Amino acid sequence: MNAPRLLIADDEKHIAEALRLLLAEEGYETEAVEDGPTAWARIRDGDFAVVLADLRMPGMDGIELLTRIREQNLDAEIIIFTGEGSVDSAVEAMRLGAYDYLPKPLDVARVKALIPKAINGEKL
Repeated sequence: MNAPRLLIADDEKHIAEALRLLLAEEGYETEAVEDGPTAWARIRDGDFAVVLADLRMPGMDGIELLTRIREQNLDAEIIIFTGEGSVDSAVEAMRLGAYDYLPKPLDVARVKALIPKAINGEKL
């Protein structure tokens, strides 16, 4: 059986790469990109189980990425994370179908616990 594929989209390259490596160590097939348009291109071309996307990215933010994924009825679960979060952005992300909304700095244990739940479609 193939390992579930995860896409990490964050314009802070060190965060995206650290998260990619951390999740690869957990047995997932991981890929990291640095902006929204590249994330969208990879999502359209690939079969990702979970997308972890920063709320604020150049070219396309995490909310727009989430909206496009839902409009295209793609199966990927989306976890939005941000260092500049607000209650309004969290409510909007969840209303649009995000699996979860996480503040930065990311709680690594929480991320590790969320991924299998998201892959299995478990409700939070």
